[in-house]
Amino acid sequence: LYIHIPFCERKCAYCDFYSVSDNALIDTYLKALDKHMEGYKSSANSYEVDTIYIGGGTPSSLTPSQIKKLFGSIRNHFCISKEAEITVEVNPHSASKKILKALKQCKVNRLSIGLQSADDSELSSLSRLHTFEDFIDTYNTARKLKFSNISVDLMFGIPNQTISSLNNTLEKVIDLSPEHISLYGLKIENGTPFAEQKDSLNLPDEDTESIMYL
Repeated sequence: LYIHIPFCERKCAYCDFYSVSDNALIDTYLKALDKHMEGYKSSANSYEVDTIYIGGGTPSSLTPSQIKKLFGSIRNHFCISKEAEITVEVNPHSASKKILKALKQCKVNRLSIGLQSADDSELSSLSRLHTFEDFIDTYNTARKLKFSNISVDLMFGIPNQTISSLNNTLEKVIDLSPEHISLYGLKIENGTPFAEQKDSLNLPDEDTESIMYL
């Protein structure tokens, strides 16, 4: 199952995934999502779900009670394997200890933490709301809550990034020993603020970006 939570406190300048910033709509969305799942219940009866991925948007923008409501709907409408991998994307700005505890109580066993960069100036250029210190707090809290499968999302080819700063990000993240690292190259998508600012963005040139990838 992939379930999209289309809510963000603020949309990042590079992102073209669907999201809105009106969190007052979350409860209405969860009700609609429950009805949508109900519509698939009969056709899904013969399947056992072994993978659940909650993405966004920012799933950690939900409150603990909303998280529990979401997983209640999932378990009510689908047969979930006891060994299922259940992943939720979280943002260091919103993934408080209460949120992480709620995820743990809902048997989430894998977190995907959106760091993008360990350099605060690069995070600012991406219009991210968190700092590297916020990420460290989220990561350490997750470990204390016994999350044993953590993925960290990073980006390369972003504004103001250098080969040295990317190496610094990689070294800092590797030192934490996450179970998985995703490294994405920035793609300027039409309709995003970055597309409008493309000519003024301080992006690495193609040769530098190639070195970063390798």
